[in-house]
Amino acid sequence: MSTPPAAPTVAVRGEWTAEVPPELARLRVAVGARSADRATALRDLARRVEEVRATLDASGAAVESVAASPLRVRPQFRDGRPRERVTGYVAGQHLTVVVVDPEVLGDLLVRLADRDMVELTGPEWALRPDSEVHRRARTEAVRDARRRAEEYAAAAGSRLTGLVEIADTGLSGGPVPVAPAAFLSGARQEALAFDVEPVPQTVHAAVEARFTLTQPDFG
Repeated sequence: MSTPPAAPTVAVRGEWTAEVPPELARLRVAVGARSADRATALRDLARRVEEVRATLDASGAAVESVAASPLRVRPQFRDGRPRERVTGYVAGQHLTVVVVDPEVLGDLLVRLADRDMVELTGPEWALRPDSEVHRRARTEAVRDARRRAEEYAAAAGSRLTGLVEIADTGLSGGPVPVAPAAFLSGARQEALAFDVEPVPQTVHAAVEARFTLTQPDFG
């Protein structure tokens, strides 16, 4: 008894790419203090960090979260030589701020930059890790794979009969940095203003899929 021929298969790649608005912006705020006395440097740092936090709290729900790094304090030496006499102490702490309302971002940058011993880097635009856009990208990539497989099958006089496998080859769309103008440090300029424009995020998803087909109809 002859063995029936194996069902033919078609392997395709499905993709989907789109530009979407960012969902959040991250700011990195470095707060510092310097004094000849270690305790004074720490007190100044604590006061400045509280002032920065008060500025962030004033933005209400526009600031989603604030994460603080460990406190740092280190001695300073004359001429940078560790074996020389200690001339002072430098203390610092970094805050990572997540802002979800771009409308307040420009004003927030100016108010933060107006504080003493504060450095800003950002904003860095991004999507949330669990963003609905990622799910949509994966779904549309699978649909694209099926459409391509159907086109190949139709061209060969066949039709799809089943799915053998789907392999996720990756989802891309990481944070996008900003223009160089968004780095500020202790500005204290009354007329300073920033019109911050959200940077669209490019999201790309790709899958590889294999389908079974009917035998071609050469009639």
